[in-house]
Amino acid sequence: MTLKENVNPLPSIERASRPNANLARLRFLWLKLVLRTNVYHTQLGHLKAKFEVENPADIILADYMMGERNLLRWTCSQMRKGDVIWDIGANVGHWAIFLGLSVGANGAVIAFEPYDKAAHRLHRNIRINGLDNVTVANLAVSDTSGVVKLSVGEHSSYRRSSLFGSNADKKRLLVEQSSVDALVSSGRYPHPNAIKVDVEGAEHMVLRGMQRTMCDARLRIIVCEIHPAVLSQQGVAMDEVVGLLVDKGFECFQIPRGKEIHVVAYR
Repeated sequence: MTLKENVNPLPSIERASRPNANLARLRFLWLKLVLRTNVYHTQLGHLKAKFEVENPADIILADYMMGERNLLRWTCSQMRKGDVIWDIGANVGHWAIFLGLSVGANGAVIAFEPYDKAAHRLHRNIRINGLDNVTVANLAVSDTSGVVKLSVGEHSSYRRSSLFGSNADKKRLLVEQSSVDALVSSGRYPHPNAIKVDVEGAEHMVLRGMQRTMCDARLRIIVCEIHPAVLSQQGVAMDEVVGLLVDKGFECFQIPRGKEIHVVAYR
């Protein structure tokens, strides 16, 4: 397996600087008290976007993006006008919005978000950015079809929704799920040129459910966040997850981010 550790062949990708909580609080107060709005403007390279914010933490997410800012910038730079991107685990749309701006009016982003409250905020973010090329799919992506329990957190960003919740989770919902291969075969959505996966520990299931799709050369890039601790609870090793990518001809390298690891697969 050719997973490259501590070797970054794409030097533009590096871990972002730490967020400034005090600055975020000041910006939030300025928005609410002076500008009297909940729409926050941010920028990624030459791309400009707007996001609905409910508290200072949302401003940190819009600016810092959980340490994914530089990775997202690189991913946007690899997109071609007219590309189709599947954002699996879209949350409120930080990746989906910038990717939608990157691929242009002839491209498309399919944003998969099973939690209805997050999906509603995603819809609003799409609307305030005036994007007609981003479609919300309100379902979970896994390796099978049917109905599954989704554990959801209480934070306004909803970023910890997962198919593998702990006993501390206060709420569980029944949501529809399907696999990438099944969705591609159905023709429900156009074939992806790039896929981003952020599913809080269910990434091996997503990849197992897209084995046929990964054989298609139209799929050039996969960006996958891996959660080793959650995987180990299921008896799955990180090497097994990466192996699913390497076996399909992708070259992979990793970017550590705290307890999680981003794996970038490309060909």
